[in-house]
Parts: sequence; structure tokens; C-alpha cells
Amino acid sequence: MSKHLIIACVALLMAMMAVPMAASTASSTISPSPEASRSRWSRTSAPNTVDDSQTPTDRQIAIGRAMWESGQVKKAETIFMEALNRSQDMSDKVNATNTLAEFYCAVGKLEKAVAAYSSLLASATVEGDTATLISIYSGLGATFSYNGQYVRAMKSYRTAEMMLETQPDTAALADILKGMAITLNAAGDVREALTLIRKARSITPESDLERITEILNVENRIEARMGDYETAYRSISEYSRLRRLLRDRQADDIINSYGNAETEETRFRLAAAEGMRQAISEEQDAERRMALTAAFVMCILLLVLVSTLAIIIRRTTIRREKENNLRQKMQDQERVLHIVSHDSTNQFNTLLGFADVLVQRASKNGGDDEIFAKHIYSSAQTLYQMMSNLLAWSMSQTQMRSKPTVLNVADGLEPVFCSMQIVAADKEIEVRNSIDKRTQAFCDPSHLVIIVRNLINNAIKFTRHGGLVEVTASSYGNKTMIVVTDNGIGMTPEMVERFNCDEMLTSTQGTEREKGNGIGLTICRDLAKTNGGNLIAEPRRKVGTSITLVLPARETTKR
Repeated sequence: MSKHLIIACVALLMAMMAVPMAASTASSTISPSPEASRSRWSRTSAPNTVDDSQTPTDRQIAIGRAMWESGQVKKAETIFMEALNRSQDMSDKVNATNTLAEFYCAVGKLEKAVAAYSSLLASATVEGDTATLISIYSGLGATFSYNGQYVRAMKSYRTAEMMLETQPDTAALADILKGMAITLNAAGDVREALTLIRKARSITPESDLERITEILNVENRIEARMGDYETAYRSISEYSRLRRLLRDRQADDIINSYGNAETEETRFRLAAAEGMRQAISEEQDAERRMALTAAFVMCILLLVLVSTLAIIIRRTTIRREKENNLRQKMQDQERVLHIVSHDSTNQFNTLLGFADVLVQRASKNGGDDEIFAKHIYSSAQTLYQMMSNLLAWSMSQTQMRSKPTVLNVADGLEPVFCSMQIVAADKEIEVRNSIDKRTQAFCDPSHLVIIVRNLINNAIKFTRHGGLVEVTASSYGNKTMIVVTDNGIGMTPEMVERFNCDEMLTSTQGTEREKGNGIGLTICRDLAKTNGGNLIAEPRRKVGTSITLVLPARETTKR
């Protein structure tokens, strides 16, 4: 969980750092100059200059163009949208829409450019405003033409041209013809484009210097493309003459507009400059606030990261301390078990030795002394068996490893048969050693003694007086099988199934109410697995039980 938290913090930190970078990149991107595309649109678009006849919408559009030219694209778009929303009459709406469409085309957003005309087209259609519809279709034609959709552009221009039949307007028709000529020239139909531009020139009065100058500019480019350089030269000469005349007229207008102070245009330009300065200041303030916010978020993320790492380190340290303490306790427990096992084994060996001597002496005299001596030896042997089982089980729980070696099974189990003879004598049970003298096994000798002693003791426990317990051993390939068989009361199929499924069996009383601790067979099974073997129980056909201990016959590379 802590790993995912750290990754999330780093991702969030990178995202916060990317925000101001993206904003800075977007604000510094400069789109194509508006001057390069304005000639495609109707002349209703607001110019950059200001005079007394301009409306507030025209002034706002002029501010937006100034920002556009200086690279303030986002600010320019916002101002153009405000100009459209604040327009009062239809003429202002048309101007603002044309300017916004021109802007969107220049920045490569055709869908928004077309959408700019949608609401205006719907309202003009409802009101039946033919003049506005003509302007809209002319603007759509310029939009499609700018983006290379010449068929749609010509369709829009033709629609506007047909509407002019009901409401003639020479200036609007000249603009439509000029737009159609630009579209056809771009599409490759140069001759038709030349015909249309010359028609636009013929219907435009010489007094309309600005419009006739724009028409001549388009005409000389079309003529040059056709290869008629002489005519193109004459057109460009006339264009230059009219441009000089137009500049002179504009200069006269500016000079005449001067009064005792500055002109309206100068005041407007100062106001636009102040607006730009204020906009830049606001943008810088926004960037500073964003930087402070990013720094604050970075501090919080850093604090969270440091806290998380501290918690992880603390938990890791505590876990390691607990593991070390537990390992030390297990080592201490194992050491204590070794000491107890060693000391108690010595004491019981002494006790069993004296008990054996007592039995031998009492057997010479017979009578009650012999019976009492045998009972003492049997009880000591049973107690020793229980204690050995408990110690063996405790050691197995501490994950003590076996120390296997190749041994002769008959020799290794000889002490077991000697100790079991006296225990079996109380019930007059014969313990028969039928082990092949050549049989060998690869296992821990002490573990083998514990397993077989428990199996024989268990068989004696559940065999009646006069019964038989037989131990056999033989090798088959890489396996050695030691089988302990009895003719006692046996095990039920349910008990056999539970034993073979590694389930722990509950302790039950023997044929003469002998008691046990219930872990003998469990210890045998665990020790068999520790030595790379297994313990399998199977009921005999008529009576008794057969338990097979399977062990490796020789050392293997992988146990």
C-alpha cells in the first residue's frame, strides 16, 4: 500500500509542475498574423484603426486584434467572445462573428469557426434579415475557403449571391465575387477566378479606394499565376497608385482629426496599451499564485512522503526486532529441550537398568516379588516412552533437522526389541523380529528408534493377551519398507483414512485400559517425513493392523 501511495504522490507532483509549464507554453504560442487572413473575409470586419464612427464592439475587436498580433492568443479569444456577447445590433454581431471565425481559422479550429455562425444564422433566418444572411454566408464561404473546403465555400458564396437578387448591394456583391475568385484560384480554376475578380472590379466605383485596392491585389496575383505578366504588371502598378492615394487620404483624415490635444485614435491606442499592460500584469499575478500553490502542494506532498517513509521504516524496524526476539526464544527453547532430553534420558536409563536388575533377581525367587518388579519395569518403560514422545514432538516443532546416515536396520532396532520384550511379557504378547539382516535405510538413527518403538508399543497396546506383533523390513529399489503388523483389535476404515490424510488421531484406551498421550502416531508421521519418508496405515483382511514405514534406502542428491 505504501508503494502505491509513493507513486501517486510523485505523479501528482509532476502533474502540478506541468500545469504552469503548459499555461506558459500556451500563452507564448503566436498564431499566424491576422493580417494574412483578413482579406478573405467580408470588409465588415472591424479594422485596427479607430474613428469617431466606431461602436464599442469595434473598439473591443481592435483591442483583441492588438493582443492577437502581440501573441496573446488566449486573451484575444476571450475579448473576441466578449465583443460578440455584448453586441447590441446585428451589424456589430456580424462584425464580431466574422472576426471570431477569422481568428479560429488562423489557429486551426475550423469547427469552432463554423459554430460561431450557427446561432447568428438561426436568429437571422427567423427574423428574415436578408442583409445579415448575406454577410453570414459570405463569412462561411471565407471560412471554408481558408481551410481548403472549396466546394462548401463556393456553395456558401452562391447562396449569398442569390440572396443579393432580392436585395441588391454592389459592395456586398463585389466582396462575394472577390471571395469566389480567391477560392477558385486556390482550387486551380484560374480562368474562372480571373473572370470573377474582373467582374468585381468593374462593379466597384473608383471612389471606394480600399475595396478596389484589395480587388487589384487579388487580380494581379491571378494574372501572374496565368503567366500574363504584362497585364499583371499593369494591375500591380494601378494597385500601387491606389495604395499611395489611399494612404494620402488616410493621412489627411488623421491630420484633420487632430484638435487641441491628441486624436481619438491616439487615445484609443493608449487605452489599448494600458489594457494590454493590465492583462499582462494579471497574467503574471496568476502565474505567481500558481507557483505559490504548486510550492505549497509540493511541501504537503513532501511532508506526506517523509511521513510515509518514516512509518515504513519504523514498522520494518519493529518487525525485525520481533523476528530477532522470536528467533532468540526459539534457540533458547531448543537449547533447553536438548538439555532436558539429555539429562532425563540418562536418569531413565539408570532407572530402567536398576529395574531390569530387580526383575532378574526377583525372577529367581518367583512369587509376588517378580510380579512387582515387572510392574515397576513396565511402568518405568511406559513413562520413558511418553517422555520421549513429548520431547521428540517438541523438538520437531522447533524445526530441528535430522542427521541421516546409512545404517543397518536390524542392528539399529536391536535395543528397541530388547526394551519391548518386558512390556509385551505383561500381556504374554510375542514380539517377533523378522527383519532381513541385509536391509539398510538412509535416516536419522534416533528418529528410526523413536518411530519403531512407538509403532511396536502402539501394537502391544491394542493387542489382546497371547497376541503377536511382528516387524519385517526389506528394500525395493530406492525404498526401504519397515512393516509393523499385529493381530489386535485393528483400526476402523475411518481411522485409517484420517491417519493417511495426515489428521491427528485422538488417544484411545488399549485392550487392558492402557492410557496414552495421543501424539505417538503423529510424532512418527512427522519424523518419517523429516527423513524423506512416509507412514502408511492399512487394515488387515481379518484382524489387526499393518503400518508401513517407508524410508530412502540410500542417500539421494535431493531429499
